[in-house]
Amino acid sequence: MRKFASVAALMAFSIAFATPTFAAVTKTGTVNITWNTSATASLSVNTNYVSTGLFSATTVNELTTANGGTGTCTASSPAVAGTDNFGTISPDFTNPTDCTYQNAVNLQVATNSVNWNVTEALGANPAGGYLLCALPNPGTSSWPLAATGAAMAATVSTRTSTSVSGGACAAGDALTTTALTVATGTGAYASGSPANLGEDFELIVPANGATGSQTPVMNITLTAN
Repeated sequence: MRKFASVAALMAFSIAFATPTFAAVTKTGTVNITWNTSATASLSVNTNYVSTGLFSATTVNELTTANGGTGTCTASSPAVAGTDNFGTISPDFTNPTDCTYQNAVNLQVATNSVNWNVTEALGANPAGGYLLCALPNPGTSSWPLAATGAAMAATVSTRTSTSVSGGACAAGDALTTTALTVATGTGAYASGSPANLGEDFELIVPANGATGSQTPVMNITLTAN
């Protein structure tokens, strides 16, 4: 009996001096992690292009719209990269003559931006009543082209001598010193599959147009934000 009493006393002593239990305390903090990716972009300019979107020296197509007259347009061949040469033009005395250079230029845009645009403008307007028009390909589109990030393969011209706007640029197609927006981009394009922006050039030769050569330069600007 005395032995059991001693054991009970020892257990009571152990309980009395057991290590107390405390509630856990948790503290939290935060770290802001940030970065900014800048826009990158590339622009390739391919004159006298073919279905691949690239330059071709051998395939040169120019349409003549005589508008009831006898004017003619004869393209210069072979083509030279970076230049669209309308060649030798014979104007009519009475009626304007439209010379349409098919597949004049294809712009290839690659960018990581989803807010970009491409504009075109002449360094100087043609003199003597001559006019230049930029016509979006394949021939059923209008400016500006929408680049949403979906595939934009190169498209070639489907125009004919009777489908162009005779004697004047169609609304929104005039190529002047005022910037013409040819594309608005809301999607990104990788360098291996760029956005292709193809167009024809239409030169309107006035009736009895003055002799001599003119060499206006078209400036292209890609802005990626």
